[in-house]
Amino acid sequence: MTDIESATGQSEVDGGSPAQQRSRRAVLAAAAGGAAALAAALARPARSAAAAGSALIIGSSTNNAGTSNTLLTTSSSVVAFELLQNGPGTALMGYTTPTTGKTRGVYGRTDSPDGDGVQARNGSTTTGIGAAIKAFGGKCTGVWATSDGTAIYGDSLSGWGVVGSSLSGVGVSALGNGATKDHATLQSNNDNTTNGMAAYLTNSSAFATAHLYNAGSGQVLWMQNGGTNAAGAGGGDFIVCRNKDQSDTQFRVATDGSAYSDGTFNSGGADFAELLPADGTTEPGDVVAVRADGRLTRATRARQSSVIGVVSTKPGFIGGVSMPAPTSPDQIPMAVVGIVPVKASAENGPIQAGDRLVAASLPGHAMRADDQPEVGTVIGKALAGLNAGTAMLEMLVMLQ
Repeated sequence: MTDIESATGQSEVDGGSPAQQRSRRAVLAAAAGGAAALAAALARPARSAAAAGSALIIGSSTNNAGTSNTLLTTSSSVVAFELLQNGPGTALMGYTTPTTGKTRGVYGRTDSPDGDGVQARNGSTTTGIGAAIKAFGGKCTGVWATSDGTAIYGDSLSGWGVVGSSLSGVGVSALGNGATKDHATLQSNNDNTTNGMAAYLTNSSAFATAHLYNAGSGQVLWMQNGGTNAAGAGGGDFIVCRNKDQSDTQFRVATDGSAYSDGTFNSGGADFAELLPADGTTEPGDVVAVRADGRLTRATRARQSSVIGVVSTKPGFIGGVSMPAPTSPDQIPMAVVGIVPVKASAENGPIQAGDRLVAASLPGHAMRADDQPEVGTVIGKALAGLNAGTAMLEMLVMLQ
Protein backbone atom coordinates (compact mmCIF):
# COMPACT_ATOMS: atom_id res chain seq x y z
CA MET A 1 0.00 0.00 0.00
CA THR A 2 1.29 3.49 -0.88
CA ASP A 3 1.60 6.44 1.53
CA ILE A 4 -1.34 8.09 -0.16
CA GLU A 5 -3.43 4.93 0.12
CA SER A 6 -2.61 4.76 3.84
CA ALA A 7 -3.57 8.37 4.28
CA THR A 8 -6.88 8.08 2.43
CA GLY A 9 -7.90 4.62 3.68
CA GLN A 10 -8.29 1.34 1.76
CA SER A 11 -12.03 1.16 2.41
CA GLU A 12 -12.59 4.26 0.32
CA VAL A 13 -10.81 2.66 -2.61
CA ASP A 14 -12.59 -0.66 -2.38
CA GLY A 15 -16.08 0.74 -1.71
CA GLY A 16 -18.66 1.38 -4.42
CA SER A 17 -19.21 -0.18 -7.79
CA PRO A 18 -16.33 -1.71 -9.81
CA ALA A 19 -16.29 1.35 -12.08
CA GLN A 20 -16.08 3.72 -9.14
CA GLN A 21 -13.31 1.64 -7.61
CA ARG A 22 -11.27 1.76 -10.86
CA SER A 23 -11.69 5.56 -11.09
CA ARG A 24 -10.53 6.11 -7.52
CA ARG A 25 -7.43 3.91 -8.04
CA ALA A 26 -6.44 5.87 -11.16
CA VAL A 27 -6.61 9.18 -9.28
CA LEU A 28 -4.57 7.82 -6.40
CA ALA A 29 -1.93 6.43 -8.78
CA ALA A 30 -1.59 9.80 -10.54
CA ALA A 31 -1.26 11.60 -7.20
CA ALA A 32 1.43 9.19 -6.06
CA GLY A 33 3.35 9.73 -9.31
CA GLY A 34 3.10 13.54 -8.99
CA ALA A 35 4.40 13.45 -5.40
CA ALA A 36 7.38 11.36 -6.47
CA ALA A 37 8.14 13.78 -9.33
CA LEU A 38 7.93 16.77 -6.96
CA ALA A 39 10.28 15.10 -4.49
CA ALA A 40 12.78 14.38 -7.26
CA ALA A 41 12.61 17.97 -8.48
CA LEU A 42 13.37 19.33 -5.03
CA ALA A 43 16.29 16.96 -4.66
CA ARG A 44 18.27 18.20 -7.71
CA PRO A 45 18.98 21.54 -9.58
CA ALA A 46 16.48 22.46 -12.27
CA ARG A 47 19.03 22.53 -15.08
CA SER A 48 16.37 22.24 -17.75
CA ALA A 49 14.85 25.55 -16.62
CA ALA A 50 18.26 27.26 -16.77
CA ALA A 51 18.90 25.88 -20.22
CA ALA A 52 15.62 27.37 -21.37
CA GLY A 53 17.02 30.93 -20.75
CA SER A 54 15.58 32.00 -17.40
CA ALA A 55 15.84 35.75 -16.77
CA LEU A 56 16.87 35.26 -13.13
CA ILE A 57 18.80 32.28 -11.77
CA ILE A 58 19.68 32.37 -8.07
CA GLY A 59 21.30 29.69 -5.96
CA SER A 60 23.51 29.37 -2.90
CA SER A 61 27.09 28.12 -3.28
CA THR A 62 26.20 27.16 -6.86
CA ASN A 63 23.11 28.38 -8.62
CA ASN A 64 20.58 26.45 -10.62
CA ALA A 65 22.64 26.88 -13.76
CA GLY A 66 25.47 24.92 -12.19
CA THR A 67 27.89 27.90 -12.15
CA SER A 68 29.19 30.21 -9.40
CA ASN A 69 27.54 33.37 -10.76
CA THR A 70 23.98 34.62 -10.78
CA LEU A 71 23.07 35.56 -14.35
CA LEU A 72 20.35 37.81 -15.72
CA THR A 73 20.10 38.01 -19.49
CA THR A 74 17.76 39.59 -22.00
CA SER A 75 18.11 40.07 -25.75
CA SER A 76 15.71 43.01 -25.97
CA SER A 77 16.09 46.68 -25.06
CA VAL A 78 14.03 46.31 -21.87
CA VAL A 79 15.44 46.09 -18.35
CA ALA A 80 16.77 42.62 -17.52
CA PHE A 81 16.17 43.00 -13.79
CA GLU A 82 14.23 45.66 -11.92
CA LEU A 83 13.68 46.20 -8.20
CA LEU A 84 10.96 48.52 -6.95
CA GLN A 85 11.02 49.92 -3.41
CA ASN A 86 7.81 51.73 -2.51
CA GLY A 87 8.98 52.77 0.95
CA PRO A 88 11.88 54.88 2.23
CA GLY A 89 14.27 51.91 2.30
CA THR A 90 16.97 50.71 -0.09
CA ALA A 91 15.91 49.10 -3.37
CA LEU A 92 19.23 47.35 -4.06
CA MET A 93 22.32 46.83 -1.92
CA GLY A 94 25.59 45.20 -2.83
CA TYR A 95 27.78 44.11 0.08
CA THR A 96 30.92 42.05 0.54
CA THR A 97 32.03 40.64 3.89
CA PRO A 98 35.82 40.05 3.43
CA THR A 99 37.92 42.69 5.19
CA THR A 100 40.90 42.26 2.84
CA GLY A 101 41.36 41.88 -0.89
CA LYS A 102 39.91 43.74 -3.86
CA THR A 103 36.22 42.95 -3.38
CA ARG A 104 33.36 44.80 -5.08
CA GLY A 105 30.06 45.70 -3.52
CA VAL A 106 28.54 46.58 -6.89
CA TYR A 107 30.03 46.05 -10.36
CA GLY A 108 28.60 47.38 -13.59
CA ARG A 109 29.98 46.86 -17.07
CA THR A 110 29.18 47.64 -20.69
CA ASP A 111 31.17 46.86 -23.82
CA SER A 112 29.43 49.48 -25.96
CA PRO A 113 31.33 52.74 -26.65
CA ASP A 114 28.01 54.56 -26.21
CA GLY A 115 26.87 52.62 -23.16
CA ASP A 116 27.23 53.25 -19.44
CA GLY A 117 28.68 50.76 -16.99
CA VAL A 118 26.57 52.19 -14.19
CA GLN A 119 23.88 54.84 -14.52
CA ALA A 120 22.13 56.49 -11.60
CA ARG A 121 19.40 59.09 -11.53
CA ASN A 122 17.59 61.13 -8.92
CA GLY A 123 14.20 61.88 -10.42
CA SER A 124 13.13 64.51 -7.91
CA THR A 125 11.80 67.72 -9.44
CA THR A 126 12.54 69.81 -6.34
CA THR A 127 15.80 70.95 -4.76
CA GLY A 128 17.13 68.88 -1.89
CA ILE A 129 20.22 67.24 -0.42
CA GLY A 130 19.76 63.96 -2.25
CA ALA A 131 22.10 62.75 -4.98
CA ALA A 132 22.04 60.39 -7.94
CA ILE A 133 25.27 58.85 -6.62
CA LYS A 134 26.63 59.33 -3.12
CA ALA A 135 29.87 57.65 -2.06
CA PHE A 136 31.28 57.30 1.47
CA GLY A 137 34.94 56.37 1.51
CA GLY A 138 35.59 56.20 5.24
CA LYS A 139 39.38 56.31 5.54
CA CYS A 140 39.65 55.38 1.85
CA THR A 141 38.77 57.17 -1.38
CA GLY A 142 35.11 58.02 -1.87
CA VAL A 143 35.20 57.90 -5.68
CA TRP A 144 38.06 56.54 -7.78
CA ALA A 145 37.74 56.69 -11.55
CA THR A 146 40.28 55.34 -14.04
CA SER A 147 39.94 55.75 -17.78
CA ASP A 148 41.92 56.15 -20.99
CA GLY A 149 39.36 58.82 -21.82
CA THR A 150 37.60 61.09 -19.33
CA ALA A 151 37.85 59.65 -15.83
CA ILE A 152 35.17 61.85 -14.24
CA TYR A 153 32.72 64.04 -16.17
CA GLY A 154 30.24 66.33 -14.51
CA ASP A 155 27.46 67.91 -16.56
CA SER A 156 24.79 70.28 -15.27
CA LEU A 157 22.11 72.16 -17.17
CA SER A 158 22.08 75.10 -14.75
CA GLY A 159 23.87 74.14 -11.53
CA TRP A 160 27.38 72.94 -10.69
CA GLY A 161 28.94 70.29 -12.89
CA VAL A 162 31.40 69.03 -10.26
CA VAL A 163 31.64 70.00 -6.58
CA GLY A 164 34.48 69.05 -4.25
CA SER A 165 34.23 69.77 -0.53
CA SER A 166 36.38 69.09 2.50
CA LEU A 167 36.01 70.10 6.14
CA SER A 168 39.75 70.58 6.69
CA GLY A 169 41.59 69.12 3.71
CA VAL A 170 41.67 69.81 -0.02
CA GLY A 171 38.28 70.17 -1.70
CA VAL A 172 39.50 69.25 -5.18
CA SER A 173 42.98 67.93 -6.01
CA ALA A 174 44.33 67.43 -9.53
CA LEU A 175 47.46 65.44 -10.36
CA GLY A 176 48.88 65.10 -13.85
CA ASN A 177 52.02 64.38 -15.83
CA GLY A 178 51.25 66.14 -19.10
CA ALA A 179 53.28 68.81 -20.88
CA THR A 180 52.38 72.36 -21.96
CA LYS A 181 48.95 73.95 -21.74
CA ASP A 182 47.39 71.30 -23.99
CA HIS A 183 48.00 68.64 -21.33
CA ALA A 184 47.80 70.76 -18.20
CA THR A 185 46.90 69.14 -14.88
CA LEU A 186 43.85 71.37 -14.63
CA GLN A 187 41.93 72.87 -17.55
CA SER A 188 38.97 75.23 -17.39
CA ASN A 189 37.10 76.59 -20.41
CA ASN A 190 34.01 78.74 -20.86
CA ASP A 191 32.22 78.79 -24.23
CA ASN A 192 30.25 81.98 -23.52
CA THR A 193 31.77 84.46 -26.00
CA THR A 194 30.09 87.53 -24.47
CA ASN A 195 30.84 87.57 -20.74
CA GLY A 196 31.99 84.07 -19.89
CA MET A 197 34.61 83.47 -17.20
CA ALA A 198 36.77 80.35 -17.08
CA ALA A 199 37.68 80.53 -13.37
CA TYR A 200 36.27 82.41 -10.39
CA LEU A 201 38.08 82.22 -7.05
CA THR A 202 36.68 83.69 -3.83
CA ASN A 203 38.06 83.79 -0.32
CA SER A 204 36.68 85.13 2.97
CA SER A 205 39.87 84.86 5.04
CA ALA A 206 42.77 87.19 5.76
CA PHE A 207 45.06 84.91 3.73
CA ALA A 208 45.79 84.93 0.01
CA THR A 209 43.11 83.79 -2.43
CA ALA A 210 45.55 82.00 -4.76
CA HIS A 211 49.06 80.63 -4.36
CA LEU A 212 51.10 79.88 -7.48
CA TYR A 213 54.35 77.96 -7.05
CA ASN A 214 56.84 76.51 -9.51
CA ALA A 215 59.60 74.45 -7.92
CA GLY A 216 61.51 74.31 -11.22
CA SER A 217 63.07 77.01 -13.36
CA GLY A 218 59.95 77.68 -15.41
CA GLN A 219 57.66 80.69 -15.26
CA VAL A 220 55.15 80.96 -12.42
CA LEU A 221 52.40 82.70 -14.40
CA TRP A 222 51.85 82.79 -18.16
CA MET A 223 49.19 85.13 -19.56
CA GLN A 224 48.04 85.02 -23.16
CA ASN A 225 45.34 87.06 -24.86
CA GLY A 226 43.92 87.24 -28.37
CA GLY A 227 46.32 89.89 -29.61
CA THR A 228 47.57 89.33 -33.15
CA ASN A 229 50.65 91.60 -33.32
CA ALA A 230 53.21 93.47 -31.21
CA ALA A 231 50.66 96.16 -30.43
CA GLY A 232 48.24 93.53 -29.10
CA ALA A 233 45.56 94.29 -31.70
CA GLY A 234 42.43 92.26 -31.07
CA GLY A 235 43.35 91.34 -27.50
CA GLY A 236 41.95 92.47 -24.17
CA ASP A 237 43.77 93.70 -21.07
CA PHE A 238 46.09 91.19 -19.40
CA ILE A 239 45.33 92.42 -15.87
CA VAL A 240 42.52 94.55 -14.47
CA CYS A 241 42.34 95.34 -10.74
CA ARG A 242 39.15 96.95 -9.43
CA ASN A 243 37.84 98.02 -6.05
CA LYS A 244 35.13 96.12 -4.16
CA ASP A 245 32.12 97.59 -5.96
CA GLN A 246 34.03 97.43 -9.28
CA SER A 247 33.42 101.14 -9.92
CA ASP A 248 37.10 102.11 -10.14
CA THR A 249 39.95 100.45 -12.02
CA GLN A 250 43.02 100.94 -9.85
CA PHE A 251 45.59 99.04 -11.90
CA ARG A 252 45.68 97.42 -15.28
CA VAL A 253 48.08 96.08 -17.88
CA ALA A 254 46.84 96.69 -21.41
CA THR A 255 47.14 94.35 -24.37
CA ASP A 256 50.19 96.25 -25.69
CA GLY A 257 51.99 95.87 -22.34
CA SER A 258 51.33 99.41 -21.10
CA ALA A 259 50.74 99.61 -17.34
CA TYR A 260 48.40 102.07 -15.62
CA SER A 261 48.03 102.71 -11.90
CA ASP A 262 46.05 105.02 -9.59
CA GLY A 263 48.86 104.84 -7.05
CA THR A 264 52.64 105.09 -6.83
CA PHE A 265 55.16 102.58 -8.10
CA ASN A 266 57.53 101.69 -5.26
CA SER A 267 60.91 100.13 -5.85
CA GLY A 268 63.97 99.16 -3.84
CA GLY A 269 66.13 100.97 -6.38
CA ALA A 270 66.64 104.74 -6.23
CA ASP A 271 67.38 105.67 -9.83
CA PHE A 272 66.01 105.46 -13.34
CA ALA A 273 68.43 103.85 -15.78
CA GLU A 274 68.62 103.39 -19.52
CA LEU A 275 69.93 100.15 -21.01
CA LEU A 276 72.84 101.05 -23.31
CA PRO A 277 75.57 99.10 -25.16
CA ALA A 278 79.02 98.93 -23.51
CA ASP A 279 82.45 97.42 -24.17
CA GLY A 280 82.15 94.72 -21.50
CA THR A 281 84.69 96.23 -19.07
CA THR A 282 82.33 98.17 -16.82
CA GLU A 283 80.70 97.23 -13.52
CA PRO A 284 78.13 98.82 -11.16
CA GLY A 285 79.33 102.12 -9.69
CA ASP A 286 81.76 102.89 -12.52
CA VAL A 287 81.93 106.38 -14.02
CA VAL A 288 81.54 105.85 -17.78
CA ALA A 289 82.21 107.81 -20.95
CA VAL A 290 80.93 107.30 -24.47
CA ARG A 291 83.27 106.11 -27.21
CA ALA A 292 83.22 107.19 -30.84
CA ASP A 293 81.28 104.03 -31.77
CA GLY A 294 78.56 104.84 -29.25
CA ARG A 295 79.52 102.19 -26.70
CA LEU A 296 80.15 103.01 -23.04
CA THR A 297 83.50 102.45 -21.39
CA ARG A 298 85.19 103.36 -18.11
CA ALA A 299 86.29 106.99 -17.83
CA THR A 300 90.10 107.06 -17.59
CA ARG A 301 91.02 110.78 -17.60
CA ALA A 302 90.49 113.45 -14.98
CA ARG A 303 87.71 115.89 -15.95
CA GLN A 304 86.97 113.81 -19.06
CA SER A 305 84.42 115.69 -21.19
CA SER A 306 82.98 112.56 -22.88
CA VAL A 307 81.75 111.33 -19.51
CA ILE A 308 77.97 110.70 -19.40
CA GLY A 309 77.19 109.08 -16.05
CA VAL A 310 77.45 106.10 -13.70
CA VAL A 311 76.59 102.41 -14.12
CA SER A 312 73.54 101.74 -11.95
CA THR A 313 73.89 99.24 -9.12
CA LYS A 314 70.21 98.54 -8.46
CA PRO A 315 67.94 100.62 -10.68
CA GLY A 316 64.33 101.17 -9.70
CA PHE A 317 63.32 101.42 -13.37
CA ILE A 318 65.14 100.49 -16.56
CA GLY A 319 64.28 101.98 -19.91
CA GLY A 320 65.23 100.66 -23.33
CA VAL A 321 64.56 97.02 -22.46
CA SER A 322 63.38 94.96 -25.42
CA MET A 323 60.98 92.03 -25.07
CA PRO A 324 62.06 89.47 -24.17
CA ALA A 325 64.75 90.94 -21.94
CA PRO A 326 68.25 90.81 -23.50
CA THR A 327 70.85 88.37 -22.24
CA SER A 328 73.85 89.99 -23.97
CA PRO A 329 76.56 91.15 -21.50
CA ASP A 330 77.30 94.27 -23.55
CA GLN A 331 74.09 95.93 -22.33
CA ILE A 332 74.43 97.92 -19.08
CA PRO A 333 71.98 100.11 -17.11
CA MET A 334 73.30 103.67 -16.93
CA ALA A 335 71.74 105.91 -14.28
CA VAL A 336 69.94 108.88 -15.85
CA VAL A 337 67.88 110.27 -12.96
CA GLY A 338 67.89 109.68 -9.22
CA ILE A 339 70.38 108.54 -6.57
CA VAL A 340 73.07 106.01 -7.44
CA PRO A 341 76.20 104.61 -5.71
CA VAL A 342 79.43 105.80 -7.39
CA LYS A 343 83.09 104.88 -6.97
CA ALA A 344 84.79 108.01 -5.56
CA SER A 345 88.39 109.13 -5.04
CA ALA A 346 89.79 111.98 -2.89
CA GLU A 347 92.62 112.61 -5.38
CA ASN A 348 91.40 116.19 -5.99
CA GLY A 349 90.93 116.86 -2.26
CA PRO A 350 88.37 115.74 0.33
CA ILE A 351 84.82 115.40 -0.90
CA GLN A 352 82.02 117.01 1.09
CA ALA A 353 78.31 116.42 0.75
CA GLY A 354 76.99 118.77 -1.92
CA ASP A 355 80.21 118.89 -3.95
CA ARG A 356 79.93 118.50 -7.70
CA LEU A 357 81.66 115.39 -9.04
CA VAL A 358 83.65 114.84 -12.25
CA ALA A 359 85.68 111.96 -13.65
CA ALA A 360 88.92 111.18 -11.82
CA SER A 361 92.20 109.90 -13.30
CA LEU A 362 91.59 106.59 -11.47
CA PRO A 363 89.59 104.56 -14.05
CA GLY A 364 85.88 104.40 -13.30
CA HIS A 365 86.06 106.80 -10.33
CA ALA A 366 84.69 110.27 -9.60
CA MET A 367 86.43 113.13 -7.74
CA ARG A 368 85.55 116.60 -6.45
CA ALA A 369 85.13 119.12 -9.25
CA ASP A 370 87.06 122.40 -9.42
CA ASP A 371 85.33 125.68 -8.65
CA GLN A 372 84.67 126.36 -12.33
CA PRO A 373 84.26 122.91 -13.97
CA GLU A 374 84.08 122.68 -17.73
CA VAL A 375 80.60 122.34 -19.16
CA GLY A 376 79.67 118.71 -19.78
CA THR A 377 82.08 117.24 -17.21
CA VAL A 378 79.90 117.26 -14.07
CA ILE A 379 77.99 113.97 -13.48
CA GLY A 380 76.27 114.75 -10.16
CA LYS A 381 76.43 115.95 -6.56
CA ALA A 382 77.86 113.99 -3.64
CA LEU A 383 75.41 113.09 -0.84
CA ALA A 384 78.19 112.04 1.56
CA GLY A 385 81.78 112.99 2.27
CA LEU A 386 85.17 111.31 1.70
CA ASN A 387 88.31 112.62 3.44
CA ALA A 388 90.91 110.36 1.82
CA GLY A 389 91.39 107.30 -0.36
CA THR A 390 88.55 105.70 -2.23
CA ALA A 391 85.03 104.62 -1.29
CA MET A 392 81.55 104.09 -2.67
CA LEU A 393 79.43 107.22 -2.18
CA GLU A 394 75.78 108.05 -2.81
CA MET A 395 75.42 110.58 -5.64
CA LEU A 396 72.47 112.53 -7.03
CA VAL A 397 72.62 112.23 -10.82
CA MET A 398 72.70 115.62 -12.57
CA LEU A 399 74.72 115.83 -15.77
CA GLN A 400 76.05 119.39 -16.43
